Amino acid sequence: MSEARLQASAQPRTLAVGALAREREATEKLGFKIEARHFNFYYGTFQALNDITLSMRERAITALIGPSGCGKTTLLRAINRMHDTTPGAHGEGEMLIDSQNVYANDTDPVLLRRRIGMVFQRPNPFAKSIFDNVAYGLRILGWRDRKQIAERVERVLRQAALWDEVKDRLNAAAWGLSGGYRMRWRSC
Repeated sequence: MSEARLQASAQPRTLAVGALAREREATEKLGFKIEARHFNFYYGTFQALNDITLSMRERAITALIGPSGCGKTTLLRAINRMHDTTPGAHGEGEMLIDSQNVYANDTDPVLLRRRIGMVFQRPNPFAKSIFDNVAYGLRILGWRDRKQIAERVERVLRQAALWDEVKDRLNAAAWGLSGGYRMRWRSC
């Protein structure tokens, strides 16, 4: 192969490597958005996460890959303290967002959850009643009038075609809903 042809064929690869290097350098300048430092998570005495240390850069894609039951969902739920109402569940170590420990005593979990949106493969209701799960967003927004909240909860449950099935058990735990109901739950 001639020297000119060899250089021409190598040029696209050089450009691609250069672009990747520039992208990596720009990402490194952004810093870490989420960090776990020697983070452990327990359900009572069962240790679900053991000494997790990882860093996730801002504006970068991070994939958590592993077999079923290895703790991926537990880790994601731990980032915004979705386990707070689960009896016996607690984290140890540091879980940092913008260098602030989300498990610090002065961290307001409601404000934390406003900053972190979570979308799961399957709907994950909070460990609250069906009514409280639907009303949760309204209460975070400052709604206090019980009648208005009850009217809105009924309206969205009707829109999701759940009202007839759950109207007599609004105070029951949302975890008790079947998989089919949980799929419709997404629209609430």
